[in-house]
Amino acid sequence: MVVDRVINIIISLMELFEAEIALWQENLYRLAYAVVLLLVGGLMLLIAAGFLLGAIYMILQIWLSPGLAALTSSLAALLIGGVCLWRARQLVKNA
Repeated sequence: MVVDRVINIIISLMELFEAEIALWQENLYRLAYAVVLLLVGGLMLLIAAGFLLGAIYMILQIWLSPGLAALTSSLAALLIGGVCLWRARQLVKNA
């Protein structure tokens, strides 16, 4: 009688353990897929940002010298990047 209950408890724990492992494995696959998507998306955003800065540089060359156009577009990129990093730091600091 007691042995049957102990065996039933052990079987239930093993079934729970198997279910948890299956759920963990599914979540791990989803996480890996999300990381791959984030890496591809981040790379595409970096490439797009490079093209955008190149376009800004070419447009600014109409009115400014090439050096000044490069300086202006670089300063704009540094300003945007700095604001993004500052905001991210504030979000992490307040969390």
